[in-house]
Amino acid sequence: MLDAIARLIDDLDRAGVAWCSWKSNAHLDAALAGDTDLDVLVARADASAFREVLARNGVKALRSPPGGAHPGMEHYLGFDERSGRLFHVHVHHQLVLGQKHVKNYRVPIELPFLASCGRDRGVPVPAPELELAVLVTRVLLKYRIRDLVKDVLHVRTPGVGPDLREEIDWLTTRTDAERVVAALEAIGAPLPSGVVRDALHLFARSHRDGLRVWSLRTRMRRALRPYARHGSARAALAYARGELRRNRRFRLRPPELRMTPRSGGTTVALVGADGAGKSTGAESLADWLGWKLVARTHYLGAKPPSPRSRAAYLVFRALRRGERGARRRGAPVSAAARPLAGARDVALAAHYLSVGADRARRHRRAVRDAAAGTVVLYDRFPLCTSGDDAAHLLLDGPQIAVTVPAARSRPVVRSLAALEERIYRRFHPPDQLVFLHVDPDVAHARKPDHRLETVATKCRAVRELEQAVKARGNCTVTSVDANRPAEHVIADLKREVWRAI
Repeated sequence: MLDAIARLIDDLDRAGVAWCSWKSNAHLDAALAGDTDLDVLVARADASAFREVLARNGVKALRSPPGGAHPGMEHYLGFDERSGRLFHVHVHHQLVLGQKHVKNYRVPIELPFLASCGRDRGVPVPAPELELAVLVTRVLLKYRIRDLVKDVLHVRTPGVGPDLREEIDWLTTRTDAERVVAALEAIGAPLPSGVVRDALHLFARSHRDGLRVWSLRTRMRRALRPYARHGSARAALAYARGELRRNRRFRLRPPELRMTPRSGGTTVALVGADGAGKSTGAESLADWLGWKLVARTHYLGAKPPSPRSRAAYLVFRALRRGERGARRRGAPVSAAARPLAGARDVALAAHYLSVGADRARRHRRAVRDAAAGTVVLYDRFPLCTSGDDAAHLLLDGPQIAVTVPAARSRPVVRSLAALEERIYRRFHPPDQLVFLHVDPDVAHARKPDHRLETVATKCRAVRELEQAVKARGNCTVTSVDANRPAEHVIADLKREVWRAI
């Protein structure tokens, strides 16, 4: 069990919240370890107290993906600092069941369900009779026409999948059909006990008798019709809409099936010298968050250049080669080399200006993603500083004024430098800047193809720039010691990003 989940359970017990892990308790160990969702049923009267406990434990509320919200359901994401793992709490205040995309039936047995609870590994769990009755109901309500066809023809996978069959078998070792029927009749449940009993007898013999399962499905739906949220036609339409929304073949853009923080999207930038681990950290964080959240990495370096930037650089190289050739041939400087040098500087300035425009375009895309709820992770972030210092070069800021020789002497280059400066001034700072500090010798060992002097200059500039950004006070600034092994650095980055969500 994750330490964070153990503390959460203890806090819920102290608060007197009525709750339980209401399904898939055959895999409770995996849920407590954060490998799968922890599906909990919470008494509606205790909903506010439950949310307060979650907030005290730093568990964050999520929004469902498009088409994934259903009545009486909430999603929360927690973080276990010791292991660095996330865990997902899927909260139900009502037992809303049915096929995916629809969840068309609300079965009002929440209170007797919670009243039946015992303890398993310290977690409240319902009586096996009621858990099995609800599981059988879920299996029948989810059974589709395509499952019927597969089972009748005995092709592909069974209509009742292996995970559900395993759960049924696990629960039948703890109870039997007669006790399930007695439990349902004792609480006056609207679930048809005869259908549940027949289904259990059928599953004891075979899980692939498609015609019998379909008949039981029809009887179950007929019995639960008073508790349906939609009519059959509207439910079928909702299911078809959900399938289309999630089917990549019918969409120009892949469907988004993950959730977003209820507090909104956020932007986090990793900044550091070469060898500090910016790219490795950003990729690891995106994979970590991508388990449940919409998280994207946006690279704001110079590569890959757009066709326009690449063309400007090719012109610069051609002019530089021509200038060097003119000097080697002994041509007078004023006759050949100087005009070529001037054109070369203009081409180089145009290249840097185009690179700035490329970054600005990627930055605008990232800002739109964050506005839609995405957790945006910047690998590099251009920070525009004043003065001719190494921080311009380090953090991919304006380049023309500090790298193009004619930036002050030629009006055209000076104008392009002003335009470039204006582009970078429009970069809105991220919500959080994380500076990765690394010693020059460590960075050089990781990037041996870089000159040690250049690496040392960049490492020093990172520390200077951190102080300058802190003085501005327009975003949250934190720092991480990147000299340590990658797993320790990534653990610190997870903690910083979790605070920013």
